[in-house]
Parts: sequence; C-alpha cells; structure tokens
Amino acid sequence: MLSFLSPLFLVGAAAAALPIVLHLLKRQPEARVKFAAVKLLKRAPVEHTQKRHLRQLILLALRISALLLLALAFARPFFATGAALGNSGVTVVALDTSLSVSAPQSDNCCCLEMSLPSRSLVRSFRPCRSV
Repeated sequence: MLSFLSPLFLVGAAAAALPIVLHLLKRQPEARVKFAAVKLLKRAPVEHTQKRHLRQLILLALRISALLLLALAFARPFFATGAALGNSGVTVVALDTSLSVSAPQSDNCCCLEMSLPSRSLVRSFRPCRSV
C-alpha cells in the first residue's frame, strides 16, 4: 500500500490546474497588425496551425506532469510494508561512542554506563529476534 510521509504536499498538486487555466485564457486569437514590411514575411517559413496546436498541447501536458511529479516527490511516497510499519521483528540499538561521550568523567567512562542498559535490553529479547 502506498503511503506518504508528507501528505499535505499533495495539495500542491492543485497547482497543476494553473497551466490549464493559462492555456484556456490564451485561446483568444491575437489581433492582426498591418505594417509595411510585408516582403520580409513572404520569405519567412509558414507555420501550420495544426502543428502549432499539437505542440502547445504536448507542452501543456509536460508542464502539468512536471508539477504533479514535483508535488508527488515532495509528499515522499513509500510502500507501507511490515518493515515500514514496525512489524518486522528487528530491533536496532544505537550507541553514541563519540569522544564527548567516551571522555572519562571522575572515576569511570560514560560509555560503559550507557552500554549497560542496552546490554540488558538485548538479553531480554527472545533468541529468534534479530537485534
């Protein structure tokens, strides 16, 4: 099952409607302007309306998919399996062995004091459990 770590970012998928709205607003034909340098335009290549329309639709689809993928990426999807839900039976014990912790204070090292509860915790687990 697919779950999301930050599902509120999926609200950002509504931003995909923005290119659609802009596309629909720009559908009005542009006004024609007459000017004297018509000779230059006769030599220019003619762009067909159907090709241009198809290219605009492809570009619109790419913009929408980019926004949807971006919102999906920010939502951080993952597959909720037994391991993700904590049902895997594996326990991880992490000990800090940095210099600040292992520096001797008075008679003994803090590192030894911190490792004793974790050792008793590991001994309390069943032998078949992974630690």
